[in-house]
Amino acid sequence: MKGAISRRTMLSRTGIIFGGMAGSMAGRWASAQEAIRGANDKVNLGVIGCGRRGAELLNLTLGVDNTAIPIVCDVDSKRAGQAADQMAQMGYKKPVIVKDYLRILDNKDIDAVIIATPDHWHAIQHLRACLAGKDVYVETPISHNIAEGNMMRFATRKYRRVVQVGLQQRSDTRLGKSIKEGWPKKIGSIGQTRSWTFAKVKPIPRQPDAPSPGQLDYDLWLGPAPQRPYNPGRVNGNSCYWWDYGGGTIGKWNPHLMDTVNRIMKINTPKSVVAVGGNHGLKDFRETPDTMEAVLEYDSPFGPFVHVYSLRLGNGHAGWGPPIAAHNGQIEPDHSMHYGVQIHGDQATLFVDRNGSALFPADFQQPETISKLTEEASRLEYTLTLDHLKNFINCVRTRSEPKAPIEAGAYALLPCQLANISYRLERKIYYESRTQKCYLDPEHKELASAADSLFIRRYRKPYGIPAV
Repeated sequence: MKGAISRRTMLSRTGIIFGGMAGSMAGRWASAQEAIRGANDKVNLGVIGCGRRGAELLNLTLGVDNTAIPIVCDVDSKRAGQAADQMAQMGYKKPVIVKDYLRILDNKDIDAVIIATPDHWHAIQHLRACLAGKDVYVETPISHNIAEGNMMRFATRKYRRVVQVGLQQRSDTRLGKSIKEGWPKKIGSIGQTRSWTFAKVKPIPRQPDAPSPGQLDYDLWLGPAPQRPYNPGRVNGNSCYWWDYGGGTIGKWNPHLMDTVNRIMKINTPKSVVAVGGNHGLKDFRETPDTMEAVLEYDSPFGPFVHVYSLRLGNGHAGWGPPIAAHNGQIEPDHSMHYGVQIHGDQATLFVDRNGSALFPADFQQPETISKLTEEASRLEYTLTLDHLKNFINCVRTRSEPKAPIEAGAYALLPCQLANISYRLERKIYYESRTQKCYLDPEHKELASAADSLFIRRYRKPYGIPAV
């Protein structure tokens, strides 16, 4: 692909451009040149990636008024065909099927794209969509590495695109209302926050390399990733568990949780991180850890605090925290919470997940009082996602700022990426947000040079990052 940016240039640009970028450019939508559309103007979307999540987003988008999906893309012809057939069965015009997402970007009738491909493709497809003048809904994690996320922020603002990140909890009006009401004031002095992902999952079985299925263009699936033989254990839903393609469970799921912490604590970047773990629980085929503890230090408007992320995929129980019964509907009701966020203050502990929240006094002891503290009944995840898509499409029409802008996706993912770097380097690192560099000491005197190689990756030709 033409216009690929060099590795050295990319590192240089991201290190200089983004040191103080924060969210200061987020309000520049008024200068966009696109005409504001009416509420009844149709928005044409192209779907890039028709796997499990892509199919879910496609189906939900079809229910949004005055939208159409005239074209879908997947490197697996079977998946793309299934998506197209499903639209026809639902009474919609059968979309055009393409294998190369660039054909969608070249289509002048397409206003925006939904990116639901494997994680290692997100940044490149987003950047090329911005260059092509398309608005973007991109699933989280937004990028494979930190440098890509910075380039995505830059391109979004330079080309004045509407970009919504799939942090659908931002469309939960209850959570937004509670944050505005000032939760930290009710919690007291906050010394620690937590997020966690606990589950009992099936191990990925070790499998030999094999010929790729006939319906899959494996070279195009690999794209920017290194050339490797096809292995069924490394593709589709398992791809994020390999460093070539993703950041493991912490990169896949913790951004949703960290975004909530960021909003409540009014923070963007950690100042240090140390992470330990390994493939201890499942001992299976995956490369990324199934067990991890990451400890991050932050400064916030409420004072310094420590955030702890816990990952465990061999056992789904949480043996600490408020003794609240799980209300997420994904495990037995007598089991403890398998994911969530806790904000621990000297006055109370706040528990949050997508289905509600609860505030527990610091001296809370009686489980029978829990029902009085929980909020209204659960909202199903698909409802939040539908609201999130509606917000995106409305912003495409009005050129307004979406609820989950690109900066939110980058800041939610950054601590996860730094934790993975610490884990892979087997040492604590200190992050300096102004220069966006890692150091070996809190005074930022000795660079952690080995971390630089993990801020970016090498790109297989011709699938490099485009010059933006």
